[in-house]
Amino acid sequence: MQPFFEIRIVDAPTRIVITLVGELDFPARVQATPSLALLAIAGRDLTFDMTFVTFMDAAGLRLLQSVRRQVLAGGGTVEARGIQPPVRRVLELTGTDVQFPLRTLHALPGA
Repeated sequence: MQPFFEIRIVDAPTRIVITLVGELDFPARVQATPSLALLAIAGRDLTFDMTFVTFMDAAGLRLLQSVRRQVLAGGGTVEARGIQPPVRRVLELTGTDVQFPLRTLHALPGA
């Protein structure tokens, strides 16, 4: 049985907010890539709400980095909010925490 994963997308006036729920791993990457790739090429500012991400492995990290590269190439920005300690630890251990500026939950439009 596959772990639970869900993507919720809100197109707020100033940015797109993508809420990721569940385990961000290889099956989640396969599921999420088509949707997130379309959003990334739009060049809009993007926020990953990771409040409900319970686990992230290297495949999940690669997905976030890929989307980030595409958004930045299109002139947008990427930030994260709600990163839980286990996921934050993965970002810190890999040195990628600096790629995803953290914001508080109520500091963002559409929050």
